[in-house]
Amino acid sequence: MTRKQYEDRMFYLLMRMAECQRILKQAEKAREELEQYRAELEQLAREYAENSTVAARLKVVK
Repeated sequence: MTRKQYEDRMFYLLMRMAECQRILKQAEKAREELEQYRAELEQLAREYAENSTVAARLKVVK
């Protein structure tokens, strides 16, 4: 390889590394959002189940 080829390849690799780091940061943010959505969904599911149970009990009492 010529010096120019080495320099070009190293520059290319540095650019790809920077791109990969950017993607990793985006993925980490997406993972955090996913966990927030999962926690909210679980909470809503619990509330829904509790409300459904209460509604069913009220129907039985009537």
